[in-house]
Parts: sequence; C-alpha cells; structure tokens
Amino acid sequence: MGLITRLFDVENDVTVFTVVGDVDAEQVLSHIIAFLTGAPTPLVLWDITGDSLAGLSSKDLRMIVERAAPFADRRQGRRTTIVCSQDLDYDFSRMFQTFAELHRVPIAMQVFRHRDAARAWLHEAR
Repeated sequence: MGLITRLFDVENDVTVFTVVGDVDAEQVLSHIIAFLTGAPTPLVLWDITGDSLAGLSSKDLRMIVERAAPFADRRQGRRTTIVCSQDLDYDFSRMFQTFAELHRVPIAMQVFRHRDAARAWLHEAR
C-alpha cells in the first residue's frame, strides 16, 4: 500500500500532500476528510509527480468527491491544486476537478504539470 504524507508550510498557509506508491480511494478520502475537519489551510497542493493514481477508477474519484463534499464548506473560496507529470494522472485529476465542479464543491481547483505553475496559481489569490 502507498503512502500519503502531509506537510504544513505555515509561512505560506499551504498544506502539501505528497503521494508515494499505490494509494487507494479510502486512503485519499481519509486524508481529505481529516484535513477538512481539522484546521485546514487556505491553500492546498497535492503532489502526485513521484507516483501514479493508476490504481483509482473514475468511480473511486466520484465517491471521494461525494463523501468529502459535505465537509468542503470549511474551505469555501480557497484554492487547491493538483500537480502530476504523467498523462494518466493529469486526466484523472481533471476528472476529479470536473466531479468537484458538478457537486458544487466551493473550492477553486486547478491541475498542473509543474509545481512552479501550481504554486504561482495558489499564491495569485493573495
């Protein structure tokens, strides 16, 4: 089983989640809900550049959004970005973004291929 780590960048109000290895939908969901029910930072970066979401399905992505959506109001108007370097991960992340939009999750979300572009977009809100 893979690992998801969480790092708080207090200076910039960013939480960085890093995915290593094969993670499953329940792992992703548990990290999202724990984050949203705690003291969430305004900005979030999911770093998937070192691994892949190939073990997740579109059904998994939809389930994550549906089950996490009730907790998303705590970050209303905030920003989340997903950074991934592989085409499959990029496409899955865009699908996740679309599911979030369809469920009217009140968080701005963008998917990028490079960390620098993702960080620039996160901080553009300041």
